[in-house]
Amino acid sequence: MAILSRFFNTEGPCRPERHYMLPSEGRLAELRKLVAQERYFTLHAPRQTGKTTLMVALADELRAQGGIAVRASLLACRGVSEVAPAELLWLVAIQ
Repeated sequence: MAILSRFFNTEGPCRPERHYMLPSEGRLAELRKLVAQERYFTLHAPRQTGKTTLMVALADELRAQGGIAVRASLLACRGVSEVAPAELLWLVAIQ
């Protein structure tokens, strides 16, 4: 199997062994506090700033501690302006 060199990933979660990336540790510290306080949070940032990668790291960490983490993409709802059809898409994404 050929060893691929690392590259900049612009789609989906980054994996440190395959992609150049900034470490998630600093950003995870704040999320850990919110989770420990059982608080809700919204992660909002521009494209390609590591949101998905950060959430994957948080989910992995929670699972490693015996917790449950569910991650679902709601991109399928983009452009849907009515709540009822969007809800069905959310449920499919979560399923």
